[in-house]
Amino acid sequence: MDLDLSWLQLVRLPPLRYDEDGEETDDPNGVEAPPPPFLSDASRLIKLAGVKIGYIECYVLRKDEMINQFHRALDSTTQEILEFGRTLFDYRGRLRTQFGPSGSKGGTGCWGQELSSGNLAFISEINIKADLRSQGVGKAALHLLMSALAHPEKEDTWSSSCKGAFLIPAILLDSEPENMDDEKEEWSDHDSDVSSIEELSNVEKPLPPTVVANRERNLQRVNAFFLDCGFRRVGTTPYLGFSLDEHHPSRRLDKASDQPLLRRPGGESLNPQKHYPLHFHISTAPSTLGPDLLPLISYIRTAPLEYIQRADHLGWTPLHTAASLFNLPVCKALVSRSRAELQATTWDGLTPMDVLKDVISQAEDYRRAMREGEEEVEDEMEEEMWAWLLKECRSV
Repeated sequence: MDLDLSWLQLVRLPPLRYDEDGEETDDPNGVEAPPPPFLSDASRLIKLAGVKIGYIECYVLRKDEMINQFHRALDSTTQEILEFGRTLFDYRGRLRTQFGPSGSKGGTGCWGQELSSGNLAFISEINIKADLRSQGVGKAALHLLMSALAHPEKEDTWSSSCKGAFLIPAILLDSEPENMDDEKEEWSDHDSDVSSIEELSNVEKPLPPTVVANRERNLQRVNAFFLDCGFRRVGTTPYLGFSLDEHHPSRRLDKASDQPLLRRPGGESLNPQKHYPLHFHISTAPSTLGPDLLPLISYIRTAPLEYIQRADHLGWTPLHTAASLFNLPVCKALVSRSRAELQATTWDGLTPMDVLKDVISQAEDYRRAMREGEEEVEDEMEEEMWAWLLKECRSV
């Protein structure tokens, strides 16, 4: 029996409230959580005939209120929004030129500097009850959300229409196929957290092919869903966007002509601590040589070469991760094991040195934004530290 989607509606989520101990509470007398500056909560409950069947988590970035302090303002938002903002935009909030129509990573070229001003929405999650999926609910809910983003009401804290909505297609943990239970024994080897360097050798195993294949099928299905809804890729990045301007070039681009996602098979929802533990330990390691870093350096010197060379689902090797974090001791240890990784490329063709250059550029943007409009410059010791760090990283 087909669903009557004419009864579908989106309802604003009530604001989060906290008790005197700082815990979330349903008590209407609790303290309402203040929204981060420059960010509006556009999240909605999805209801069908008055019954809750899902939700959409979405936030509006009021970019025109973030002039010259875009990266700095993002520090008060979520990690997903922070990565979105720093990946696509410079410290002033302008689309990075490499992702524009004539940029080296421009893809189809359908997105440009129109994204450098105005409001932008970021969709963090869409979740619909499992038994109601694949029946048009998600597409209809997104249509209602786009209408809400284009025509804000008096209760909304963004005063003008959004330029578009953006997201990264990903699979939810509860969307795994039922036959995953049949692989329980095979999967169990990958299901324990890694809490110490000594445990790395027990879990550094490739994912079972059936698990990778299932996750890949799910991700392709989710990607196809958003393409059907009119979303198109921003350059060669993982981000998809939907323009609220019906005359925008992306609205005229057929889904079959959209830029494909350059990536390696695997699941974006994988827990890196479980499935890419060397990457994880590098990402949480100190960047200076000392007692806390020595166990990791020792492990790298003796680990099987396949662990040193393994790339994650985006093509990042452990060396890419270390370079992105300015971790010179770890970079040296990894290169001493395998110099070939200096030329290894990510899903979008970046070597570890390219990643390092991008991170340095973003760091310089951030430091520039931190100084913008302030009377006092940073401490001379901090300036000296930055100069030394950049020099060391560029010498790798």
